[in-house]
Amino acid sequence: MLNRRTVLTGLIGFGAGVLAMNNSVLPAYLANLTPRAEAQVSTAAMVGVAPTTGEPIADLVDRVGPAVVNIDTLSRQPNPMQRMNQFMNGMNPNTRMPDVESKGVGSGFIVSANGRILTNDHVVRGTSSLTVTLPDGRKFDGKVIGRDPGQDIALIKIEASNLPTLALAPAGTVRVGQRVIAIGSPLGLTHSVTSGIISAMHRGVEINDRVDFIQTDAPINPGNSGGPLLNMSGQVVGMNTAIISGAQGIGFAIPADTLTIADKELETSGTVARAWIGLQLTDGVPGRGPAIIGGIVPDSPAEKAGLQPGDIVEQINGQRITDSRMIVKTIAKHKVSDRVNLDIRRDGQAMAISVNLAAMPENAG
Repeated sequence: MLNRRTVLTGLIGFGAGVLAMNNSVLPAYLANLTPRAEAQVSTAAMVGVAPTTGEPIADLVDRVGPAVVNIDTLSRQPNPMQRMNQFMNGMNPNTRMPDVESKGVGSGFIVSANGRILTNDHVVRGTSSLTVTLPDGRKFDGKVIGRDPGQDIALIKIEASNLPTLALAPAGTVRVGQRVIAIGSPLGLTHSVTSGIISAMHRGVEINDRVDFIQTDAPINPGNSGGPLLNMSGQVVGMNTAIISGAQGIGFAIPADTLTIADKELETSGTVARAWIGLQLTDGVPGRGPAIIGGIVPDSPAEKAGLQPGDIVEQINGQRITDSRMIVKTIAKHKVSDRVNLDIRRDGQAMAISVNLAAMPENAG
């Protein structure tokens, strides 16, 4: 598992605040920046039929590029000097200083002809307004219609029709070594294209235990957040999301199967119902296990089932558990109200306990 300190959690990744490329003064810490053949996508899912020139990547970009958008964000926060000036200078409390504005830029891609766009949650989090720019130059006001902060996914909507779209790759069609391209707005350079391969699958990045990331060596930078990682058939295999500070050619994307589920739920309900067990976990050896229950959230499914601090979780539904992160990932794959069977060891004694999962409360860890 990657150490939290080595993973960029600012300009492109997870964390608090507006984490796309920001044009305002930034805190100093932001300065560091199952094998199967690849499925073919039907032309109906693509943005159009472009002439073939014998240049595979150029031909691909001609086909899919019109569905990749630039997202400009504006955030307004109360001026922190307001209260100080009132105290120091006797300013009339009814006199307001101008709000502090912060601009940012990210990427996204269109998934429906009527204007649904997927992007990262950290691109739109805390924003006052969004402007979506299509490659043909048209600009639209964007509205956030759904957010999943837990997996860093957001769904926004623009009022338009007959738009070009991208298709999400079916589960099981991504493999290590597969050629991919990334399209987005790194450092505000709109519609930039980079290429590489899928370097690894199921990467554990400590900043988000709920996502099995795709690792790629296609260069991605601040501003690429929310843009697509595409296979050579033009399907989205992932959403570019995070990089490792100080490394070269190590980027991470949220897999398409995760995006597919989130897209449906965000469109219908505006949020993603997440299964929750209510455990506070630790490892005997950090990152290596065994997975130990450090605490139980009151009135949680875990408490109701009789789990206790100090219990060692050895299996869930017959699957061997190697560390605490694996528990989080396993529970994340279940639905609310699913029943899971845990094999635990308590004071050296083996025990079997069944837990009925509940919906994760707001702001629960």
